[in-house]
Amino acid sequence: MTKSYNRGAILCAAWSQAKWIANLVGKPVHQFIAAMRKAWALAKGADAPAAVEMVPQPVQQQQACAAEAPAAEPATVELHLGRGLVTRIGDRIRFYGQVTGGGANGPGNVEVSLGYAKSNRVRFAEDHRSGSKRSGSVEWHLQADRLYALSNVALNSSRSSGFYVSTFKGTLTELDRDEFEVERRRVWPLQAEEHDAAAERRRQDELVRMEREQAQAEERRIAREALTEKNAEEAERLRKEGQPRVAGLPKLTGTAKQVAYAISIRNAVMARQPDLPALRTERASKFWIETHRGALYR
Repeated sequence: MTKSYNRGAILCAAWSQAKWIANLVGKPVHQFIAAMRKAWALAKGADAPAAVEMVPQPVQQQQACAAEAPAAEPATVELHLGRGLVTRIGDRIRFYGQVTGGGANGPGNVEVSLGYAKSNRVRFAEDHRSGSKRSGSVEWHLQADRLYALSNVALNSSRSSGFYVSTFKGTLTELDRDEFEVERRRVWPLQAEEHDAAAERRRQDELVRMEREQAQAEERRIAREALTEKNAEEAERLRKEGQPRVAGLPKLTGTAKQVAYAISIRNAVMARQPDLPALRTERASKFWIETHRGALYR
């Protein structure tokens, strides 16, 4: 007659016995295997076979331990910026900007550098402020290997400030303005070179403009002095001889100096705009001086 076994009960008993033996401190893996064999034999009521002593290889032990060791959790990095906080767990990076002073300071603004002279505003991901926006905080999601410029970050209840942050090299680094500039040049060296070249061109163009305008200003100064002298002579002549009649044009009113100056202006206007109606209607010297004196320098 064939003997039958309750395999479920045998396996449960064998597993419990093997587990107890394997939990003993310092027992190598081969003893666990031997214990399984012995437990199975005991569960069936048979004599346990003699266990063969096995000497585990050091490399095999190390591999077994490494396979069983749990993966280490990534470290948490925190960077405090006034009342703001940047946290990093692996590549999960968050910035929390707090509102202070009843909404006067914070929560902040975040810009990410996309090039040496190019950046983009980062929208917040979650808004934890109160309904009035006078308290609470706002959360931004940042990315690894980026440069960020943060502004309006609350320092305390009455002040806010700006900060520069790098997320390169797997960590968080606060930078000052000079360090931020160095990092921008490191990340975008060609763009920085082009920016410098363009800035130098603008500087040279500005120098040329300044020299040109200085020369023009000097020419106008000389012209004004000459005109002043001429007007003085013309005013003296007008006092002696009176204002000359010009066909189709009215006599001008005002002092002798005003009339002399206005006549010069009106003549310059007439040379460029002979059909201007004011030439035949405007009599006040003050009108020509205040409205059209720029015609002398065109």
